[in-house]
Amino acid sequence: MNYFIDFEATQFSNGIISVGCVSEDGRIFYSIVNTKHKITSFITNLTGLTAAEIKEAPEPEEVFSNLYDWCEIENDMPHFFCYGNCDKDFVRRNFLECKNFKAASMLAYIFTDMEDLSKKVKMHFGLCQNIGLKKVYNYYTGENTIQQHNALEDAEMLKVIYENMNKKDPEFEAFPEYKQNQFNNKVETQVPNSIEKEYNCTVTRMKNGKVIEYYPTFWAAVQWAYEQIPEGPEREKTNIKNIAKEIRKAANDHTKKYRNFKWIMTPNN
Repeated sequence: MNYFIDFEATQFSNGIISVGCVSEDGRIFYSIVNTKHKITSFITNLTGLTAAEIKEAPEPEEVFSNLYDWCEIENDMPHFFCYGNCDKDFVRRNFLECKNFKAASMLAYIFTDMEDLSKKVKMHFGLCQNIGLKKVYNYYTGENTIQQHNALEDAEMLKVIYENMNKKDPEFEAFPEYKQNQFNNKVETQVPNSIEKEYNCTVTRMKNGKVIEYYPTFWAAVQWAYEQIPEGPEREKTNIKNIAKEIRKAANDHTKKYRNFKWIMTPNN
């Protein structure tokens, strides 16, 4: 069975603070999670969840054990859809901290069989760049919903998007503003050829001594970091050269991190 899942997590440490899940037959699961990681004012403003509420919530072992039972895994292998590339980082971090077998099994199921629906959205609409969950949801519903960063609401939006896309042929005429690759345009306008050639290398992004992702070019790594910036004014005013400098700085000094990761640059021969 297909499940549509979303998480909210702490700002820097990826501790899950809430999980929302909707099954393809309409059942819902939602819980706040008592993480031991710091709850910053940014996260409270983003999600509406306070440190006091989270402190009173069930422990992660209880939440993910309950999710295991709710998914009825003993009877049916689940397939999960998320939106974007952050959720796997959240699941991985919480799996490593989990001390309960059933809860850890649930997190492992999610991690190994979770598909990023944003990639299907890009293909369906023929886009050159990622598009926000809310924007696609509003397109299908005709609403003007403001995304509240509530895990259950986002999971419900995922289900609506998935079902509508499966009813329609590719919709290449929608979202013309996303046909043009903003990142490539920024590279062309902000990065001189002399600098672009200087970064002739591959890049590895690492965390806790493990390889998280490998990039065949330096600019592919920069694009990943660029796409972590929320869509809107902040991303639009971002200078690509500044991201390049931060990655290079972190790669040259292994005591430093960028976006909470360590980076390795390997020159191409």
